[in-house]
Amino acid sequence: MENNILHFLSIISDTAKIVVKKKWKQDTCRNGAWLRKFHGKIPLDMDVVIKKTNASTKKNLSWHSWKQERTMEWLLNTFHFTFENMLIIQNPYGMVPLSSMLVFETDETCMVEYIVRGRTEERNFSYRTKTFSRRHMIPVLGLYAAGRNVVDVTLYSEEMKRMEHRSLTIVTNTLPNRLQNIVSPDQKMRGRKHELMMVTGGIKGYTYAFDRDGAVRWYLARLPRQYGVYLLDHGRFMYPERKINSPTYINPHSNVMYEMDFMGRVYEVFHVSGGIHHCLTPRPGTESEWGREVLAAASSLRFRMEDEIICYDTARGEILEKWDLGQFFPQKYLKRKDWAHLNALSCCDRDHVLISLRNLHTIAKLDLAANEILWVAAPQDMYEGTELESKMLKPEGEDFHYFFQQHAVEILHRDQQKETMSVLIFDNHCTTKRKSRYYDGRQESYGW
Repeated sequence: MENNILHFLSIISDTAKIVVKKKWKQDTCRNGAWLRKFHGKIPLDMDVVIKKTNASTKKNLSWHSWKQERTMEWLLNTFHFTFENMLIIQNPYGMVPLSSMLVFETDETCMVEYIVRGRTEERNFSYRTKTFSRRHMIPVLGLYAAGRNVVDVTLYSEEMKRMEHRSLTIVTNTLPNRLQNIVSPDQKMRGRKHELMMVTGGIKGYTYAFDRDGAVRWYLARLPRQYGVYLLDHGRFMYPERKINSPTYINPHSNVMYEMDFMGRVYEVFHVSGGIHHCLTPRPGTESEWGREVLAAASSLRFRMEDEIICYDTARGEILEKWDLGQFFPQKYLKRKDWAHLNALSCCDRDHVLISLRNLHTIAKLDLAANEILWVAAPQDMYEGTELESKMLKPEGEDFHYFFQQHAVEILHRDQQKETMSVLIFDNHCTTKRKSRYYDGRQESYGW
């Protein structure tokens, strides 16, 4: 096979229109669809294994991501792209249109830094690799849609001396119609330079991130389940499959999760028996070389739904423990299927977690190891005359305003010496989908 990059560039037209320089003596710019044309040209052990079975050869998303990455490595090994003549793949994994991968090698071991120029300096988006190498696959995020993005790339020696610098241009397509002008800033916060705000969730809502001007600088082209994605750490998140679900009494639960990074690369696919909804969060102190435990909202399905916490082990791919919330709360509240509507989990440590029960207007702290409730915060007469009355938190001041049908409970700060914590919640106050005698008539929703 002739090692001529011009031959391979002619395989497919540039559908994304991202060519910066058409000749190989400059940058070679193509997209993820073009990259897939090389899959059949690369001999890989996985293909041999698949051909020796009678199973379907349909590939999943993790296989696709792995093959795209191996293809970029093969192109680098074959054509030895350099800092001056890079291979630039826009949206390499097909998930994040406002992303690119810079593929090249250098004579010396170095660190790479890039800056995507914003419309002002405060809107710049920057990234620096954490290791030194001669072979580079640099993920570029924070691009603007429908424009010519100027990206400044700099190489640093192991002594952190500047070695080389250059600028390149990446042209991107327009946003989907539903993301056009989706953010209209009313007031800009001070002291939050170079940051992006992420939004996820909604029946047909995209997962996207925008800057202080309201410009979308990142989004997932593939829609997840309506609860959005679940953030992990190390730049990854769990993506709930929209099309594969387990039935419940009301809302189906997604039972396939993809561990994905912000470039759209899928690392693993997990099956969760019974499915999950609303929230998933890492369980502190359980990370290992092979995986970790995560806590997620599930359903007991004992004629009820959205009222169970599960602990799922990503290393084993199985559920380790379950906690049915019905055992903790008065039986008089368990008369309807969606009696609790668990919609948030926030971990204090491995065994202590805050939960939000929307339909009980309740935030509670659980001790998972002891299998008990430590305290509850809710309207004062909610648990009068029940076993939880002694565990009710009492408000300070006469004008304390209780939350109503709350969402998104998150621990912001903990003071272990004073045994206090600051908690952020979204008070969905004026949404009266679930009628309640506790509703005070206020016509607003807010975070506090």
